Amino acid sequence: MKSSLWLFSLIFSVAAFSQETAQQGKQISQGMQHNMSMTKTMPGHEGMMDHSHEPVAIPVNLPVPKLEVVLYKDDKSGFNLHIQLADFQLEAPEFASEKPLSYVQGHAHLFINGQKIQRIYGQYLHLPGTLFKPGINQVMVTLNNHDHKIWSRGKKQVVASVFLDAGKAQFVQHSFSSSPLLASALTHDKK
Repeated sequence: MKSSLWLFSLIFSVAAFSQETAQQGKQISQGMQHNMSMTKTMPGHEGMMDHSHEPVAIPVNLPVPKLEVVLYKDDKSGFNLHIQLADFQLEAPEFASEKPLSYVQGHAHLFINGQKIQRIYGQYLHLPGTLFKPGINQVMVTLNNHDHKIWSRGKKQVVASVFLDAGKAQFVQHSFSSSPLLASALTHDKK
């Protein structure tokens, strides 16, 4: 039963992410892509910012960032999200370095149930209870460059997700990371 639930969760995760990517691609093809002039140009990022969320390759000389997401129940409403990272500098675009770096940098995107909620520039974020529906919900985080493209290596995007049921004491049902940290606890229930 657990292996069936895990397989279902993985398929749901991939399907939800694929649906979001396909929907964004459709919007772009219909001319809804928005470009903004960059005020600060980074090497390899000259010109316009592309918000298409397409994959972009992690330079081969840099390690693949490690990403996991952990949820804690908030005492008042919803959850608190903690983004655990290694080999990645999470920052707002105005703090981007123009020098060659020994790590990947950018920001994260938060999706709940396949819908993009917001950009993330720090490792902690409150998620109000109103963002969740009854039953199973998916919280997904992608690591993106400052042009909003999803970091990837060999067609494997850097993404982590948690499936949860807010109505249960053990609310985390399944968690997944395409590039996990090795020694972390993935389920935390704040007492």
